[in-house]
Amino acid sequence: MNKFKINLVCILIISFFICSAYSQEVSEKDKNESPFSLSQIEDIPVFGKHFVVAPTFKDFIHQMDFVMDFAPTLYLNTASTLISAPSPIFFPLTIGFSWPKDCFISLNPKITFYSMYYLWYFNSALPSEIENRTVTSLSFLVNIPISFSIYLRRSYFQFSLGMGFLFRFGFLSNAVTALDSGYFGSAEIDANFIKDWFWQNGRYLYISTEISWLFKFTNVIKAGPTVNLYLPLGGIINDGNFNGLMCSVGMKFVL
Repeated sequence: MNKFKINLVCILIISFFICSAYSQEVSEKDKNESPFSLSQIEDIPVFGKHFVVAPTFKDFIHQMDFVMDFAPTLYLNTASTLISAPSPIFFPLTIGFSWPKDCFISLNPKITFYSMYYLWYFNSALPSEIENRTVTSLSFLVNIPISFSIYLRRSYFQFSLGMGFLFRFGFLSNAVTALDSGYFGSAEIDANFIKDWFWQNGRYLYISTEISWLFKFTNVIKAGPTVNLYLPLGGIINDGNFNGLMCSVGMKFVL
């Protein structure tokens, strides 16, 4: 938890300096570098450029922006902490792209990678602390949202809504053997239950939402705060709870 607090403070400090630097850079040069015309700047807010079909593959690539997120993420665990870990916080790696850039509506697919420990208890796979772990999962959250952007003079607001698909691949954790004790007799049996649970009853389905406020530093670099919420669709429908909900707050970079 101390490590998380230190990382969170660092992110907040970096965000403060970025926003401070942005607020002090208003000049005529910025207007000349804007991707929008002067008439668009005067008539703010605007909804971006008109989409033009790319005639070549090279032009299609130029219509894309590369996206990176650095956002600590809370994974909600509704089970008792006497059995499992408190809702864990992890630091994922998120990359993706936005197409077409500078338009009101765009496709913004992203993939998020993280790992987590799990144990098996009473027909559920629950987040686990390192001392009680059975399985380590390598998780890939593939998020395919549609984004809506409203452009101001030197920044833009973005709201995204889409579907997420969580692919979790589990294996026995380091220093855990197949014959170690488990809830159903052995760690190997528990691990098999956990891996099956990942794919049952639509637990891999999520509804994703995102709100971002991105500042334009150059014609290429945009950055700003972002908030993401992932609702566990399968868990809500089949289990009747929000176990597995994920929420992240951090910085988004668009290049």
